[in-house]
Amino acid sequence: MLESVEAQLAVASSGWDLSGWARLWFYRWFEDLGPMPAVVTVGGFVLLGAELRGFRREPSGSGRDRFSLVLQPPGDWFQAFADRRMRTWPGNPWQVEGCVGRGHPRRD
Repeated sequence: MLESVEAQLAVASSGWDLSGWARLWFYRWFEDLGPMPAVVTVGGFVLLGAELRGFRREPSGSGRDRFSLVLQPPGDWFQAFADRRMRTWPGNPWQVEGCVGRGHPRRD
């Protein structure tokens, strides 16, 4: 197990496959709303929280674009998710929850 949050964030940040549409959506989020709260789960169990602040293209010799996420330790919001289990679905390696419409947070 990795000891520090910074070491965990470094491992979680690299090797992401983001489509052009996903990158466009993230750009819009960052412009309109700033950093995006993010949680990492395995089997729905929350392992790590972070604030997603951007992404950058990784050098690749394969011709396939891969990206590193710019992650920082989470803010106080993470306490609501720590040591919990979230409902997750099989499929994509990542998903965005709690958003509707054009990338704006749900205002329930």
